[in-house]
Amino acid sequence: MKREKKQFKYQLIHDALAAKIAAGLLEQLPSEENLCREFDAGRNIVRQALQMLSEEGYIIKGRGKRTQICHRKFADPIREAKLVLLQRHDYLGESNNPVYAGIVSRLLEIAAQKGCHPEMLYLPEAGNPGYARFVVRQLREADGIFLTSLRPREPVPEIEEILLAHPRTICVDNAVGTLGKYHVGTDNYAGGLLAAGLVAGAGCKRPLIYSCGDSFETYSPMLERCIGFRDGCQIHLGGFDRKEQLVVDEVFPEYHVIFERMKRLLSEKDFDAVFVLSDLAAAHVVRALRALGRSVPGEISVIGFDGIAQHGVFKDLTSIRQNIEAVSEQSFSLMEKLLRNEIVTGNISLSAPSLKEGGTLILRDTAVAGSFLSGAAQSRGKSPHSTGAGTAG
Repeated sequence: MKREKKQFKYQLIHDALAAKIAAGLLEQLPSEENLCREFDAGRNIVRQALQMLSEEGYIIKGRGKRTQICHRKFADPIREAKLVLLQRHDYLGESNNPVYAGIVSRLLEIAAQKGCHPEMLYLPEAGNPGYARFVVRQLREADGIFLTSLRPREPVPEIEEILLAHPRTICVDNAVGTLGKYHVGTDNYAGGLLAAGLVAGAGCKRPLIYSCGDSFETYSPMLERCIGFRDGCQIHLGGFDRKEQLVVDEVFPEYHVIFERMKRLLSEKDFDAVFVLSDLAAAHVVRALRALGRSVPGEISVIGFDGIAQHGVFKDLTSIRQNIEAVSEQSFSLMEKLLRNEIVTGNISLSAPSLKEGGTLILRDTAVAGSFLSGAAQSRGKSPHSTGAGTAG
């Protein structure tokens, strides 16, 4: 009976200390003398408990040195990981792409809250081989990579190989079409469906899709937005004619370009709504239509996509808002799971968009818009990015 009591005692001490260490409640291990007093046990029993803790990696015993707690064994892997946040220079400025600026900012906030500080790197530009070699070295040493870039314009082959091969590369804010094993982004197809519902709810019958930028054919989210809007028009308005209702300008969205395009469209087509595939272009569309004597939203409704700002030229713009907070949080949560070697099923994670209310579209039939809000939420299984489907024909 006496031996059984001793065994129970050192196991009790072991379990109590192991629980405190795992919970981070002990900065230093108490001395053997203090442990004897705390647990009302003899020195040999305490030493048996400490030996078990040492064998299991809870503590590190060294000759001539005080026994240390092995905090690393129980630290959150995200704190110990070397993470890299790789991005493009031109996606950080407020005037270029505030969506990316917001995502980068939110990712850094979440990382700081977790006690982690990702290294921020830029994709090297052509003609800078020294920096390219530095980036390659950092990526090879990284435990995880957040890629907040649409795609490298002139990819360094070695960097492209790393991004494709690394088991924990997460492409943020682009669900398909770029490098990396995992993709987290907005459900752009659902956003297009939602835009169509809002246009129908505004009583519009003859909408156009307008894309102004250099990435319509190469950046898949643009196509997804377009396809979602087309499908929404077919459901509620009876059809969509790509030739008549889709207008694409493959140039940077500057006001004078968009003004001339709106001027031509007003003379050539009869339309009462414009779904613009980015807010940067949509703000110019509103300004141009009003300058050409058309009332927005009285005669022509305008809805953008991104929901990038609540001030300046975007304040009054009705838009489909990308939930950059959810995208950032899902990305970081996924990285944590991968670092903990948890099983992750699927490689695409989508965040539902929402309505950013503004004064460029007035809902008259909220029931119609509401049905599209719920329909957009249920559209993910039909979304072209789940099957690789392609054009907005």
